[in-house]
Amino acid sequence: MRVRKTAAALALSAGLVAGGIASGTGTAEAAAGCSAIGGHASDDASIVWNGCVAATDGLWSRFYDGRPQVAWSDELFMAFPYNTGLRIFCWLNGPSVAGPWGSSAIWDRVGFYEWPGGGGAGFTYRELAVPDAWVYTGSNDPVVPHC
Repeated sequence: MRVRKTAAALALSAGLVAGGIASGTGTAEAAAGCSAIGGHASDDASIVWNGCVAATDGLWSRFYDGRPQVAWSDELFMAFPYNTGLRIFCWLNGPSVAGPWGSSAIWDRVGFYEWPGGGGAGFTYRELAVPDAWVYTGSNDPVVPHC
């Protein structure tokens, strides 16, 4: 059974994502911290955040070289701290990952990001993907089209 990605679900979350991708314990307070959804980048109002890193210990991205599917053998590239606002462009299939809302084989292609508190905004010049199982989007369904 799939659980909706809500503050209540995050309040019950705890776990370690396979492969050392992310770990963390979520709380209701932590879920409230994922307020980036629908907000704008601090330096560019045209960028709207549609995802937020929910893994309290951070979330590693993988460089997948633009292929249509992510693989465990893809290089780990950069870690996004908890509560980083993400601009997800599209979603891909990949290995199933267990997260606070259950397991998912959906991976999010990330473009723009902004560290918590408005610092460190940037654009990823590489094809980066993160497991949707650890990204708060307000929905358990994809919020963007398939890549």
